[in-house]
Order: sequence, then C-alpha cells, then structure tokens
Amino acid sequence: MNPPQQLLKNLFWNFNQDKFSSQQDFENELVNYNELISKGKENVDLSEIILNCPKIVVQYSYWNEEEDDDIERDFLVEANNASNFTTGELLFKIHNEVCESLANDDHIFFEGLELWKEDHPDFSGVPFCFLLQGS
Repeated sequence: MNPPQQLLKNLFWNFNQDKFSSQQDFENELVNYNELISKGKENVDLSEIILNCPKIVVQYSYWNEEEDDDIERDFLVEANNASNFTTGELLFKIHNEVCESLANDDHIFFEGLELWKEDHPDFSGVPFCFLLQGS
C-alpha cells in the first residue's frame, strides 16, 4: 500500500481567527501570515490548482469541552468551478468550516493535508483527506 500523499506542507496558517466573508480577504491574510512566519522566504501561489477534482471530504479533530472528548468531524468541500481547487479556495473553505470548532483548541496550526487512497464510507468516489494540525 502506498503511503498517503501530503499537500501544502510548506504553507503556514493559524485557524485561531474568525470566519472570513470573502476569499480575497482570507488570501490577503494568508499571504501576510506566510511572509511573517517565513520572514519572506516562502512565496505563496494561491492560484495554483492543488486538486483536480470537484469535491473533497476533509476530516479534522478538535477537543470538545462539553463532552470531555476528542471529536473527529468530516465535511464535504465543493469547488466553485465544479472542476478543481486552487490553494486559496481550498484553504479558505477549510478555514471557514473549522475555525469555530478550533477556537479554543491547542491544535490550531495548519500543517498540511494528507490525501488517502481509500474513499470515505459516506462519500464514495470523492477524495478523502485529513487536516494535519499542530500546536
């Protein structure tokens, strides 16, 4: 079995922010954050097509204080053009989906995506990935 493919390992982001109302506002913040963290060494191409598929299922985990348990949650992301995802669009949609759950979590730093070969049991034929999170 091949190991999972990892994407966007060199992109820096912190999910400890509110939802963004526009992709452009998010992308501006993402570029600024990467310049700050990498001290200008990493260039971010947010228009690069990162996935050639119209949908992807993302799984992430967060600590739920009410249940005193680590929760894994899955969600479906759909490309605006129904064909593929740019780096900026995919991370914008992921951020807006997870930021509220991660607001009080220790694992708020984006460390990439891990694409799996197997389908998600509820979404046959749709690529499936894990959101890699760090503290």
